[in-house]
Amino acid sequence: MSAVGEPPLDPATPESRKRRGSPSFLNPSSSSVCSLEKRRRQLECRYIVELAELLSSHMSDILTLSVKPDKCHILKTTVDQIQQLRRREQALLSPDDDVQKSDISSSSQGLAEKEALGPVLLEALDGFFFVVNREGRILFVSENVTSYLGYSQEELMTSSVYSILHVGNHSEFVRNLLPDSLVNGAPWPQESSRRSSRSFSCRMLKRPPDEMDSENQEARQQYEILQCFTVSQSGAALQEGDDPQSCLICIACRAPRAQTVSTESFATKQDPTGKIVSIETSALRAKGRPGWEDLVRRCIYAFFQSQGKEPSHAKKLLHEVMTHGSAISPPYHFSSGDGALLSAQTRCKFCCPPNPEEQPFILGIHSIYR
Repeated sequence: MSAVGEPPLDPATPESRKRRGSPSFLNPSSSSVCSLEKRRRQLECRYIVELAELLSSHMSDILTLSVKPDKCHILKTTVDQIQQLRRREQALLSPDDDVQKSDISSSSQGLAEKEALGPVLLEALDGFFFVVNREGRILFVSENVTSYLGYSQEELMTSSVYSILHVGNHSEFVRNLLPDSLVNGAPWPQESSRRSSRSFSCRMLKRPPDEMDSENQEARQQYEILQCFTVSQSGAALQEGDDPQSCLICIACRAPRAQTVSTESFATKQDPTGKIVSIETSALRAKGRPGWEDLVRRCIYAFFQSQGKEPSHAKKLLHEVMTHGSAISPPYHFSSGDGALLSAQTRCKFCCPPNPEEQPFILGIHSIYR
C-alpha cells in the first residue's frame, strides 16, 4: 500500500530508471539513507491520516463524523475546520491588518499539502504526536517535540517511551494504551479493524540542560504534565510489503495550568452594636502591596453598603452572629483603585473574653480574592 499523497514515479525520471543492480544500489550507505528517508515519508503520510481520525474521536469541536469517510474526505474536512479556526483568530486581530489577512488567504490552499497539514494540526492543538509499537518503542515522533520536552526528533526515534515516561505512569500507560489482551499476556488480535481510543494525563521527562550538575538527579529530572489522546491500531502495515504491526498513535498536549487565586485578608473588631472598634491590617502590610489602605476602605464600604432594598451584609451578619454565635456572608464584589473587579467574603464570630471586665466583641475576618 503506497503512502497517502505520494505520486507515482514518472518513467522518464532518473529515479524510475534505477535498477537493483545499478551502482547506487550497490552502495550500502546510499541505499540505507534512501530507504530510511522513504520510510520516514511514508510513515508521516500514514500518521497524518491517523491523526485526522484521532481528532474525530476526541475533539468533537474540531471534527465530528457520523460515518467513517475515505481518507480524502477526512483530510479535506480537517483542513476546512483548521481554516475556520484561522479565520476566527484573524477576526480577533486588528481590522486594519490587511497585509496579514491577505497572507492567510493566499496560503489557505497550501494547507492541503501533506507537508503542512501535520504541523498546522499540532499547532492548533498545542501538542506533539508520537507512535509506539507494542514493545513501547517509539516509531515516529513529530519534530515539534523539542518545544515541549527539549529532545530532538532524532534523539527519541527508536528509543523506549518508558525512558521519558515517569515511573509512576508506567502502569497507567500500559493500562490505558495497550489492549486488555496484551495486558493479560495474550497476543494482540490480527484483525486490522481493531481500534480503541482513550485519554489520560501523564508526566514526561524534560531534557536537562547540558551544563547542569550530573550528580544532582533531582534537579535534572523535571517533568512536563501532558494530556494524551490515543488511538490503538492493530495489524497496521507501515510500508508496502511489511508485516502488519500493531501500534499506538498519541497526541500529547500541555495540561491546562490551574489558575492561582491570590487571597488577602484583614480583621475587624466590632462592638455588639456592629460599630467597628479597631482594624488589624498587619497581614496586608507584611505583603507590601501598594494601595492596601484603599483596598481595606473599599472592602469595608462594600460590606456595609445596602444591597438595593435589602439590608447590607454587615447588618445581616450582625443579626446572625447575635443569634447563632457565628455567621458567614455570601461573596460580594467591589472595584479596586485600578478598576479591577474583586470579590470578598466575611466571617464573623461572637467572642466573650475570659476577663469579665472586658466587653464582648465581634471578630470579623474579611478575605479578598483577586
